[in-house]
Amino acid sequence: MIDHLGNIQAWATRVVSTSVTADRTQFTRPPERERVEWFRQTSGALVETLEMTDPGRACWTIWGAQPVVAFWRRRMTNEAAKHLWDLRTTIEPDPPMPEETSFEDRAAIMDEFVELLVPAARARGIEPLPRGVLFVAEDLGRAWLFAREWEVTTSPLTDISSQIDADVMRADIGDIVLFVWERAIPWDLGDRFQIDGGDTALRAFSRIPVHL
Repeated sequence: MIDHLGNIQAWATRVVSTSVTADRTQFTRPPERERVEWFRQTSGALVETLEMTDPGRACWTIWGAQPVVAFWRRRMTNEAAKHLWDLRTTIEPDPPMPEETSFEDRAAIMDEFVELLVPAARARGIEPLPRGVLFVAEDLGRAWLFAREWEVTTSPLTDISSQIDADVMRADIGDIVLFVWERAIPWDLGDRFQIDGGDTALRAFSRIPVHL
């Protein structure tokens, strides 16, 4: 896991530094380098590069995202948060979202999922949902409605209609993120998830490969 994240961070550092794409396979930890020391160096180089670079500067990106450096700030923050959670499963089987991520960070993860990953998956031709899925993050005051064909509507909680035909998942934003990341199974974590209106669409959501 450390090698995986360090390799991606080294690659992203090159992309941000040069503004053009680079061959990811060329970025691997040298076998003679001690893993943790190497990772600290690659991670530090990425942070320094992002801090020193104008987020609005033009830069190559992935998933059809707007080609600016700001994409990589969000993308690499989200990548690090995901794998920090992965590492903590060595201690706890179902850890919560890392406390190092703020509400804003967690909302940004959902925004990335909705704005970039879902459209990319739709372009690949993923199957429709049996009905809508509504995610309600009451701690954040936001909701996301996924229609059958994966069109997504985001709204404040005050704008949700009680007449929506959808499976409804209510949970903290961190747990909703873990679900869309395919890292939380709500049927095994009933104390953290409330599901209303059935779960057929939620189960379909969990198995349809939005992430490659």
